[in-house]
Amino acid sequence: MRWQTKSRNNFARQMALLAVLTWSIGGAMGAGPEQNLIQEATELLHPKTGPAIEDDELERRLAAYQKQPTIANRDSLNGWLNARQNLSKPADLSAASTAGTVKSIKSNPLFRDAGDAQDSNWIQTIFNRLGRPKMPRLNAPEGNLSGFSLPSFITPLMWTLLAGLVAFFAYQVAMHVQIKQRIRRKSGGLLEDNEPVRSQSEWLTLADQHEAAGEYRLAVRCLYIAMLLSFDEYRVARFDRRQTNWEHLARIEASPLYSAEIGFRELTQRFDRIWYGHQSIGLGDVAEFRAAFSNINARGPGMPT
Repeated sequence: MRWQTKSRNNFARQMALLAVLTWSIGGAMGAGPEQNLIQEATELLHPKTGPAIEDDELERRLAAYQKQPTIANRDSLNGWLNARQNLSKPADLSAASTAGTVKSIKSNPLFRDAGDAQDSNWIQTIFNRLGRPKMPRLNAPEGNLSGFSLPSFITPLMWTLLAGLVAFFAYQVAMHVQIKQRIRRKSGGLLEDNEPVRSQSEWLTLADQHEAAGEYRLAVRCLYIAMLLSFDEYRVARFDRRQTNWEHLARIEASPLYSAEIGFRELTQRFDRIWYGHQSIGLGDVAEFRAAFSNINARGPGMPT
């Protein structure tokens, strides 16, 4: 592919050089085919005698050829002049007839504008269209909907809004997954399946160890489970490792041996925020649960004071 591209580039350079040389030689000789084309076009647009014609397309091609005397521009001008020679009547050189001639020539499948070569890069054309989206004008007449270019800031604005929507959607998904995980932990019971069975004294010892290590959240959990074991010991409600803290609370409050003055509902809410909500806690929270544990055990069997 490289050598093919290089070959095409060399061919284009050679053709351009040939056109320049041809133009230079023709100019030096004073009269050549190229000079005749210019003279013919000039005579049509600005005749020495008779009325001048109105042909914008001829003026455009003549100007392009005079500015850049390339082979493409020469053929373009020559083709337009040949097309005009097919007009049989001088009256056909009117503005209306000229416009009809332009339309008929351009509709010919063999017609090719010299400017078409500038749009041969179809990839660049696609990106240009993406960067400059066109929308139909609302006030345009029916059957003649033309487009207008949106301001340059619209495209980056649309990409920014799209990125914001994607980020918001990702955040919502993450929050949903986190909530589902919390619900799953709550519905899985207070103890994990692989946790060993411990006595109340073992939970209290473990609470002391966690407190000494600064692991206050784990210490609160140990003290809360120790309180549930106290309710089990005093026959208020049986401890079930497969149930959640709220299921234990429901059975405890339904027991005739429980007194609302103990305030175990508030403790359960506090435990739920600390353990499942991962709230930042300190020694004061551990002390609060130790005092609640002592209060439950001070009541002993038959709970109400």
